Amino acid sequence: MHGFCDASQSAYGASIYMRSVDQDDGIHVNLLCSKAKVAPLHTITIPRLVLNGALMLSRLAKKASEALDTKFDRRIFWTDSIVLCWLKTPPNQLKVFVANRVAEIQQKRNSDSHMQQR
Repeated sequence: MHGFCDASQSAYGASIYMRSVDQDDGIHVNLLCSKAKVAPLHTITIPRLVLNGALMLSRLAKKASEALDTKFDRRIFWTDSIVLCWLKTPPNQLKVFVANRVAEIQQKRNSDSHMQQR
């Protein structure tokens, strides 16, 4: 499972792809699901919108895993470097908006999940 999230001033979103290898070592990649939301009317910085996308991705991945009832060899989620930095920081050291989202993402993350920079 590979998950991607990103944002712009007008929207943010997340998508999940399934990568599999068949018996003949052929690699197949398919879009499993995606979700997008329009950015709020009040101004939010791009890094915070990307963080919203990362939260959306973590929720989407959890639902997809539960719906498929499958054990994945690896789950890799791709996001921007600022979000990765926030995810490595204890939530109590962050401002409330960021801390709440980081705490939820950290709770959902399994030991076999990897957040990586794009």
